[in-house]
This record gives sequence, structure tokens and C-alpha cells, in this order.
Amino acid sequence: EGEDELLLSESKEILLYARRDYTWVDGFSLQENRDLLAAYVTPNDPAVEELLRRAANYTSSGQIWSTYGGHVDDEGGGVWDRLQAVWQAEKEYRLTYVSTWVSFTPEASQRVRLPYEVLEQSGGNCIELVFLYASAVEAMDLECAIVLVPGHAYLAVRTDQENANYYFIETTLIGQAGFDDALTYGANSWEADGPKVAAGEESYGWVRIGDARSAGILPVPWR
Repeated sequence: EGEDELLLSESKEILLYARRDYTWVDGFSLQENRDLLAAYVTPNDPAVEELLRRAANYTSSGQIWSTYGGHVDDEGGGVWDRLQAVWQAEKEYRLTYVSTWVSFTPEASQRVRLPYEVLEQSGGNCIELVFLYASAVEAMDLECAIVLVPGHAYLAVRTDQENANYYFIETTLIGQAGFDDALTYGANSWEADGPKVAAGEESYGWVRIGDARSAGILPVPWR
């Protein structure tokens, strides 16, 4: 008869996570949880675009271009040239390895710096430095993957779209060594880790960013 009537009043406590809290999701498979890391790869972040603008100064042409251009196994060195340019540009931010990952959440989780925060704070841990580099790589429309091993992560970048050949980059060497050293270290690491990843050994795996995107895992908002 036009009178308000309360049918149900109920409240419950919920836990909200910050964007920076990477946590394990119950009910997801091991690979599904790993694939969520792709959300922290943010190629459309203006800070990443600024990094690439600086990287253009270090390429042989003075430009940054997209895709593989039809080259096979990086014939002509265009992929290598852009990757080393990103390394040189990162040095302008005085990046170095900084591991501070504590998260005050009840479940197993890790606090993660987003790529723009790595640039602003001039540092990050292994996975955060990988997120930054992978963001630049994806912004150039190149294919990459995050290699996960016990207690560590490094980056893999495909040399073309036809073969399963990769450059492996040890991103924690930024500020300590040159790009060639980072590639050598990464290649040596993959020589030991690759067979374990292929065999599906526990704590070894990788996240192909393109596959994660196809599965609907998009970049988180950068601000």
C-alpha cells in the first residue's frame, strides 16, 4: 500500500586487493595463475612510450618501429638493435635491482611495482624489471615471454614470427653490466632452465604474453 518494507538486511566482510598485489587464485590451474602476471605488462602506459622515445636515440636509424618486418630469425638485426636501445634508455633512469615485495594480505601474495613505478623509483626486483622490459617489447609489437624459475624471472623475446628462437635477457643486470652481458647471462640461464620448463618441472615455467592476451588477460590501468 505504498509503504516501504525491508525484506532483507545483510552485511559481510570482504577483502579488496590493490592493483599492486599479485595473489594466487584458488581454483585456477598453475598456468592460469602464472598467466595473470601478464596483467602487469603495460605497453600502453605513457611512461613506457616515453622510454621508447628515449630508446629511439640509441638505434642505428634513430627510430623505433613495430613488428618484425617479415625478417626471419632477426636477419638484419632489427630486433637486437631495438632491444639494446631499450637497455641503453633504461640506463638514463639509473635503474638498479631493488627487492622490496612485502604485501600485508592474509593469503600468499607479492606486492608488485608497475612499470611506471619502476621508472619513477629507479629500481625494481627481477619480475618488476621484466614487466618494464616486456612492456616496451609488446609496445613494439614483438612477442615475448616471462621465464619463471625458482625465486627468479627473466625475459625471452622471439626473434621472428616463424621460429621458436628467442633472445633471453637477464634484466637484473641493468645498471651493472652491458646489454651483451645480459644476453649472455640469459642464454646461459635458459640452457639450464629450458629443459626443465619443457619437462614441466615444478617451479619452472613461462608466460607467453601473446597467449595471455588471447585468453583475455589485459594490462591493468597504469594509474
